[in-house]
Amino acid sequence: MKKFFQPLLERLHNFLEGMVDPEEDIPGDDTIETEETLHQLEQAQKAGKAVHVIYGQKSFTGDIARLDSHQVVLKDFSRSRTSIILLPDIKRVRPVPDAIKISQTKKI
Repeated sequence: MKKFFQPLLERLHNFLEGMVDPEEDIPGDDTIETEETLHQLEQAQKAGKAVHVIYGQKSFTGDIARLDSHQVVLKDFSRSRTSIILLPDIKRVRPVPDAIKISQTKKI
């Protein structure tokens, strides 16, 4: 039982003392990656291109509906699904060729 409470007590003590757990990810460490991602998304938005975004364990392909410094809102090609993605969560951004967009929007 002592082994169970020891890590909890250490974390509580660190929290009360204002210390950061070395295992936790410190915000602001990957600002360069976030800035690069934001730049890629801004370029795609200016060009009117659709993007394929990989984030977490998911991915989404669609048009950029809204973009700000913290998040991007994407809508799929049929406008039926919307995804709000935080920029620090994005692992990869790639533009989608127009042929893919056209084939996805055609009704079967």
